[in-house]
Amino acid sequence: IHGYIYPVEDKLKEKLPEHVFDMVRTKLGMKPLKEAQKSGQNILNKVNENVENIKEAIQKESDRNKGKSKK
Repeated sequence: IHGYIYPVEDKLKEKLPEHVFDMVRTKLGMKPLKEAQKSGQNILNKVNENVENIKEAIQKESDRNKGKSKK
């Protein structure tokens, strides 16, 4: 159902008052907009944190391998 909503979501958001738009989203099984945005931001923050952890791990491994190749 979400695939059908996304193309018209911006139009609905423009035309409807915020509380009515949230009612429509809720009836369609979606979270109210601000709640969905907060959840999405939390997910994005976790993804970014994981990416940074992976980058650091790769850099450490690379530094270790450089140290081994000098010996």
